Amino acid sequence: MLRFALLFCAFIALSGQNTRFVYKHSYLKDSLKPETKTEDVAFLDVSPKGSFYYKYEEYKRDSVLQKFRKNNMFISPKTYYKTFIEKQYASPETDMYTELLDTYYKIKEERPLKWEVLQEKSVYEGYNVQKASTIFAGRKWTAWFTNEIPISDGPYKFRGLPGLILKISDEKQQHKMELVKTSDVFIMFEKPEPRYIEIPAKKYNKLYRDNVKDPLAWLRERGTDPDRINKVVVNGQEVNAKEFFKSGKMSFQKEENPIELVKE
Repeated sequence: MLRFALLFCAFIALSGQNTRFVYKHSYLKDSLKPETKTEDVAFLDVSPKGSFYYKYEEYKRDSVLQKFRKNNMFISPKTYYKTFIEKQYASPETDMYTELLDTYYKIKEERPLKWEVLQEKSVYEGYNVQKASTIFAGRKWTAWFTNEIPISDGPYKFRGLPGLILKISDEKQQHKMELVKTSDVFIMFEKPEPRYIEIPAKKYNKLYRDNVKDPLAWLRERGTDPDRINKVVVNGQEVNAKEFFKSGKMSFQKEENPIELVKE
């Protein structure tokens, strides 16, 4: 069934229309605890010129975020942390758009992946696939792609193979992305309204690390005393602000097991 859906979507893509590829992202929140396995749904919206990759839950939560902001309530950015990735097929660059400390950034990256296409072949959901491997951001990855879908793209920042990546995982199986569905009836993803500040990847990564070291610094820099905040919204629920700050949970940007172990 998936095979025929993909064939149809490939035809749509080649005829100048848009296609959505739905991926399941399975990962361990804590690399040392198998019981922390989590699954997310992510979309890869493909057009003839390029694609957008983003998580479905983050896309849904945007309207909730706007509601809380209108009511002047402090929100843990982790709860509404929104990131999406844009690829232009005419350019080797990958653009990551993200929000850090209530500021929107556009980070341009040019990290061409060096793929080793292997001889091993298989079938995935009735589709002929071929194995390939690469090293990206501190992890070794194994991908299975099909040249029957002539789109040199895939989930997250993965691209550069002679066909769509249907599934990919790191060698420790801590992160795995698998295609589960396709659709040609949808509203194409559009960039949100906020203006993004374009900065180099190295500068953004420094901001990220500084925030992990002192997660309350941004509040003080903006003239806000953390001790005067009474309410904090985490995962849609109000919690005591003082207890939240004291526990160190404000290190909301620190991921226990990120996709990218090594930043650029």
